Amino acid sequence: LLTSRRFFLPSTANTGNYENAVLWTGQVYGTEQAIADAPDARWVTLPTNERAGVLTHPAWLGAHGGNFEDDPSAVHRGKWVRENLLCGYVPPLSSVRVMAKVGPHAPDKSARARLAEATASDQCQACHALMNPLGYPFETYNHAGYLRQWDRGADGGQAMPDGTSTLTGMPDPALDGPVANAVELSEKLADSPYVKRCFVRQTFRYFMGRPENLTDACTLSQMEQAYDTNHGSFLRMVN
Repeated sequence: LLTSRRFFLPSTANTGNYENAVLWTGQVYGTEQAIADAPDARWVTLPTNERAGVLTHPAWLGAHGGNFEDDPSAVHRGKWVRENLLCGYVPPLSSVRVMAKVGPHAPDKSARARLAEATASDQCQACHALMNPLGYPFETYNHAGYLRQWDRGADGGQAMPDGTSTLTGMPDPALDGPVANAVELSEKLADSPYVKRCFVRQTFRYFMGRPENLTDACTLSQMEQAYDTNHGSFLRMVN
């Protein structure tokens, strides 16, 4: 779920015979290869340094991105990871007592620069320290999930995309430390027992329609055991 390099891409066959069909069908994935209209052919292995699992899928990135390439998409993506994979809590905007808004668009300010500038104060960091470090690794992609070829530089020119981040104070100490991009972050999350248990809890909440409580401890333990003994089988976990 978090580390696979195999993605189910659209077929480039029978696309209406319009020019550049191959280019536009696979462009969001960074590929121009021809893909036959058959299930097996549509499973394509992408480069190991570009994609890894659902958190690097264009659909997820686009769903949690802004409207423009220099929007603070990192906030939305980091918040999702914090709440859904770490079972953490981020206070809602209704609790914010300062102007929660990034500065104006500028040719010399990337999304990351605009966000860092807007949230630098201690007042902002109370919440943004929970989200920004988890969202910055996704800055190697733009708001729509395309792999960035370049980003806005401080001199007004082009700069290399920056997905580096240092995680601190994480609920699983093994997650603390530097990551270079979203691929490394995804691999760290996939290796974490804490993330796995949060995934089990989120599954329980979804199917039961309520939060877990102390009396559910045995059920959650059995779900985790079924998941582990069946090589990560989701079906066995909920069976």
